[in-house]
Parts: sequence; structure tokens; C-alpha cells
Amino acid sequence: MIEWTDELKKQFRRSIYFAFVMFVGAPLIYLFMTTETIFQEFSTSGQNDIMFYILLIIALFYPLVIPILEKAFVTAHHKRNDVKNKSKWAMKLQSHSNKRNSTPEKLYFTFFVVKSALVEASFIFGLLIYIVSGDMTRMLYFYVVGIAWSLVVFPTKSRCEKFLEKVSSNAIV
Repeated sequence: MIEWTDELKKQFRRSIYFAFVMFVGAPLIYLFMTTETIFQEFSTSGQNDIMFYILLIIALFYPLVIPILEKAFVTAHHKRNDVKNKSKWAMKLQSHSNKRNSTPEKLYFTFFVVKSALVEASFIFGLLIYIVSGDMTRMLYFYVVGIAWSLVVFPTKSRCEKFLEKVSSNAIV
């Protein structure tokens, strides 16, 4: 069980605020941008169709790399903090990184920002499709995907604790 220290509560609150900005605020701004766009003649070529399908496939599968990134984050943290078999140079580098106060709580927030960027890409792809093709319906497909992924990665206490337990374990993943 993870103890909820003040630092952890602070980082968790930051992730909640960040989630609302990335998953609610930014998509609303993108929608507002589409309503304020000066109407221009949009291209309806087959290239737009190809780009739409390619970006939709990327948006659907992009966040599936999150478990791979999580493993990389946790493994890097464990290797950085493993004192056995460290050279003198590595120990000096470790002491330098400790000056930046690298903690599991901050690692959680950093990892959440990376996950959010992957989700936010879905909304940005939708905006890109709208700018290129002028098709609002196609843009909204990306919003459905983005909202679904937002719900999957939205910060909860259980997800935070699960990540911190992986970070706190001594074994290198």
C-alpha cells in the first residue's frame, strides 16, 4: 500500500489539473478554432482520404505503446537508483541527478504528461484533418477516439498507486 504523502498528493493534483487542460480545455479550443475558420475552398482529393485513414489508425493504436513506455520509465528509474556495481562516474552522475530531486512522485507526473501527449495527438490529428479537408465529421471521429483514450488514461488514485508500486519495487523490470 502506498502512503499518500504531501508530495504525492501535490503531484496527483497536478496530474488532475493537467488532465483537464489536455483532455477538456485543448479539444474545446480546437473546436472553437474550427468554428472561427474563414471558409476557404478545401481539397477533396483522394490524398485527404488516405491521410484520414492513416491518422485514424495511428490515433486508435498510438496509446497502446503506453505499457512499453511505462516499463521503460520504471526500468530506467530502477537502474538509476541501483547502487550495486556502479562506477565512480555513475555515482557522481547519480548525485547530480539527486540535486534535481527525482522522486517516484515526480516520475509519476512526468509519465502522466507523456501519456497525455499521446492522447492529445488524437485531437490534434482531428484538427489537422479539418484544416486539410474541411470535413467536420471526420474531425469528430478523432474526438471520439481521443475521449475514449482520455477515459483510459485519466489519473485515478488506483492507477497512481499501481504505478508507484512498480517504481517502489526493488526488482529491475
